[in-house]
Amino acid sequence: MSNLPFDPAELDAVFFDMDGTLINTDDADVARWAKRASRVYETPERAASAGRQIVMSLESPVNGLFTALDFVGLDTPAVRLLIALNGGTDQHDSIPPIDGVPEMVHRLAERYQIGVVSTRTAVESERYAQKMGIREQIVVIAGRDTTWRIKPHPQPIKWAARQLGLDPMRVLMVGDTTVDVKAGIRSGAWTCAVLCGYGRRAELDRAGADLILDTTAELADRLLA
Repeated sequence: MSNLPFDPAELDAVFFDMDGTLINTDDADVARWAKRASRVYETPERAASAGRQIVMSLESPVNGLFTALDFVGLDTPAVRLLIALNGGTDQHDSIPPIDGVPEMVHRLAERYQIGVVSTRTAVESERYAQKMGIREQIVVIAGRDTTWRIKPHPQPIKWAARQLGLDPMRVLMVGDTTVDVKAGIRSGAWTCAVLCGYGRRAELDRAGADLILDTTAELADRLLA
């Protein structure tokens, strides 16, 4: 398509982040914070609004911190420690897919190889994919236990591409944060940022995303039109 910065015909694979990209983790986080805020605010609406403000205000500084840690090679230990302190990430029975995502993946899988590159473990991502009904469409999964380095380091994307015998230049990396965008750029892949998760348009644009969509579900229409 002429309004895309790349030719979809020159792509062989599409890799997706999991949280905020395929599954609605940000809303789950907002609900948890809203429950805490309900002790202070009088109405559920005000508590929910406060919860979303907290989640969104935390995301950019956290991504910035992990990007800084990445430069000195401490991003992976920091994430593993944070996940351990938070009690893990395995919530596959409680977080739903983003609207339209399963259908979108099925459509794309008819043309492209589909992968997942996430900071969850590979098993967790596999369980989510199974629950969404897209496990058979996914041909490679890279988790925080697959490679030593994690996003924003390019290693997970490069590893997934190697498993498929692909040059990362023929891959589109899709994610909702600057960490996903930076990992994609540094691997040599094309990047698509989505606004249905944690990231905001301005910061994703500054990070250098090649394409920004309101929601991941739009991707099939853009690539297959």
